[in-house]
Amino acid sequence: MKALYIMLIFVVLPNSLLAKKFISQKNRVTLVELFTSEGCSSCPPAEKQMNALIKNSDLWKKYVPIAFHVDYWNDLGWTDPFSQSQFSQRQRNYATAWKVDTTYTPAFVNNGKSVKSRIKLGDKGLENPEKTVPKLELNLQNLQKATLKVTGLHSQKRYEAHIAILGNGFVTKVPTGRKGGENAGETLKHNFVVLNYQKTSIKSGAASFILRKQKTLKKPKSRSVAVWVTTKGGHVPIQSVGGHL
Repeated sequence: MKALYIMLIFVVLPNSLLAKKFISQKNRVTLVELFTSEGCSSCPPAEKQMNALIKNSDLWKKYVPIAFHVDYWNDLGWTDPFSQSQFSQRQRNYATAWKVDTTYTPAFVNNGKSVKSRIKLGDKGLENPEKTVPKLELNLQNLQKATLKVTGLHSQKRYEAHIAILGNGFVTKVPTGRKGGENAGETLKHNFVVLNYQKTSIKSGAASFILRKQKTLKKPKSRSVAVWVTTKGGHVPIQSVGGHL
């Protein structure tokens, strides 16, 4: 009798190719946005607050944090490598909705409401016990393709879905001198940096995303994803979901 040998070959795929599924909580989850810039000397304390959420036990259960780096500080000497003009426009859209004349950094936004330059976990203002919220089911095929299934939306309203691919563990050593801007010589650390953002209409309870690959000067130590739903043209998140990739 001849022996039968079987060779098993294991192929390890990079994380960007592994399919992931994320399902929202039963209660409303808080979308915590931070508008920030590496060119702003007041931003590091706010970034420290945001960075701490990476180890918070309520991350993704109660809070979905995202950090938008604006570009309107770039002309002071240091160009923030994570900044995008669309993020500055997003903040201006908030200002229009709130009927205020100015934008600034750092600025936290809690479910579409301004909470200024500081957040405190556990504050009632950051809790959202609403239970009548839609269910979100995100299927992420890779870092460029995703589909979202939404159940429980009002049939007479139109809605949009938003997605952000986030980078964690960034460290920037800002050069000294005038080219370093207000944070010259500082070492800056970032989590939940928005690298890729897109919004699209929800049709028949579903939405699909095709994200263009975002080039960054540095590779993040890890990535996360955040998804939220608003009414069409609205700025208040109805429900959010997120997780690590």
